[in-house]
Amino acid sequence: MNALAALAVADAYGVPLADAAEKLLEFGGFKNRQQIYHKNGYTIVDDTYNANPLSMARMLDAAAESAQKRPFVVVLGEMRELGSVADREHERLGRHLAQLRPVLVFWRGGHADAVRDGLEHGLYTGKFLPVDSGEAFVQALNEHLPAETGEQGGLMLFKGSRGNHLEELLEALEQSDWLPGSRTESL
Repeated sequence: MNALAALAVADAYGVPLADAAEKLLEFGGFKNRQQIYHKNGYTIVDDTYNANPLSMARMLDAAAESAQKRPFVVVLGEMRELGSVADREHERLGRHLAQLRPVLVFWRGGHADAVRDGLEHGLYTGKFLPVDSGEAFVQALNEHLPAETGEQGGLMLFKGSRGNHLEELLEALEQSDWLPGSRTESL
């Protein structure tokens, strides 16, 4: 939607749409906002700049759709600054996640019990894994991601509020020897 708005502004100021579209294709984005990396056959999406109920739901839907039939792993952090509705919104997030059926759900931050309750109410059958450090994340990933998923690759989404420091989990993944598949690419 932002790209469409930018194209509309460019058009209003007389910039040829082909030129504006070409510039949009060159745009690399901002750090921690929909940055895409690859490691060992997995597409890794870093959207750790911020999170709220709407942005979380939309990004999860887009990532699940992108994953298609490949394994979908989510690494999420608490949505902060929700005040009195925080537990309810985290439980709702769990229910939404259950519908998307990721193979693994990693969680960092508060309201883990509310997310777990939502997953259970949504009849999620995968694993919910709270982690508190990069080392714990990589260890859990190695233990719980089925080896056969590496051959077809997959999609891993990192999303949460800045205060969760999910970039620490991304850095740990980058520096790890995590190898679910046969391809070796750098993050």
